[in-house]
Amino acid sequence: MKISNFSLNFKSLTPILFFTTWPPFALFTLLGGFLINLTKTSFIKVSKLYLISFICFFTILTMSVFSSIYNNDGVFDAKNYKFFFYIIALTYGFSLSKVSYRFTLFVSFFSFCILLILQYLLFGWSSDVRSNGMFYLPDQNNSMIIISFLFPAVMSLSSTSMKYLVIFLTIICMFFIGSRAGFALVAAVFTFYSMKEFSFIKRFYILLIFSIVIFYHGVDLESFAKLLEFNSYSDQVRLTLWKVGLNEFFHKENLLFGMGYEFFGIYNHYLNNEMKHVHNIYLQVLFTTGVFGGVAMIMFFLAWLYFSFRQGNISLFLQVIVVIILGLVETVYSDSRVFVVICFFLGLSYNNFMVKNRLEEK
Repeated sequence: MKISNFSLNFKSLTPILFFTTWPPFALFTLLGGFLINLTKTSFIKVSKLYLISFICFFTILTMSVFSSIYNNDGVFDAKNYKFFFYIIALTYGFSLSKVSYRFTLFVSFFSFCILLILQYLLFGWSSDVRSNGMFYLPDQNNSMIIISFLFPAVMSLSSTSMKYLVIFLTIICMFFIGSRAGFALVAAVFTFYSMKEFSFIKRFYILLIFSIVIFYHGVDLESFAKLLEFNSYSDQVRLTLWKVGLNEFFHKENLLFGMGYEFFGIYNHYLNNEMKHVHNIYLQVLFTTGVFGGVAMIMFFLAWLYFSFRQGNISLFLQVIVVIILGLVETVYSDSRVFVVICFFLGLSYNNFMVKNRLEEK
């Protein structure tokens, strides 16, 4: 079912500290542990889902390098190789069968929430703070993605009383971030679990908590209402990025191999500031690596949907849905600080469910 006898010899707390404080060090440590333990590993049987994910990532990685050569942009920095680290993080997650998944998940979730709240309360939410983050991670969008991604699994493993705390912290974080996508996804997941477990009066308590949060912080309801508007500068920028990018991409020479990492020059006549991603994971991969990379990215998510559903792992299925939806408005994979965490927990969740329920992958 899993990569046989593969262990990086880390305790549960180690990856938590790495992933929630300084992810570049996590990448370096993962790479070192991966290479050292590779010599001790017997790859007898590999999960089908892991193999499909590996092929998808390797395809995108290969096309990223090739598209840079094909387009003569000469870009060979770390951006070309981020999918290599995603493969490592995914392998790490699939290989760990002796760690406490619940403990790892809960500490990671609460770490992100607490760090973000501290950052907001101590430093506010200026552009510099949002860009760099108080602890390198979280920053604004990264925090929204990670918390939204972990939320379904944390909810599924929480007791009823713990669910109140989880929802309370999540609402506060999303409110501080001011993310429409984050609010919508959290509301959808909450609705799903409330239909399964929460009585009407308990749902009322959750709404009461939300109201208290709003009025406690003296929020201007007009500002809150702006979250529901879809004609902001941010929305217009996204539409411009997608429209101009698609128009340029459909030139015949760009279809198969993409435009490379330096395609952002096409936006110089439309936007005042320099853009490094197009706020859409599917278009980002498509523009960069062409049809081959775009198909590989879609296949990755479809495979996770299919296998998690067949496995009966509802929380993992919801997590994949969250990432798929967020991918429509954010370039989720673009920042390795985010997607390496996602890959790690995807593999860990899938493997943990298989081991816990003594399932065999057919």
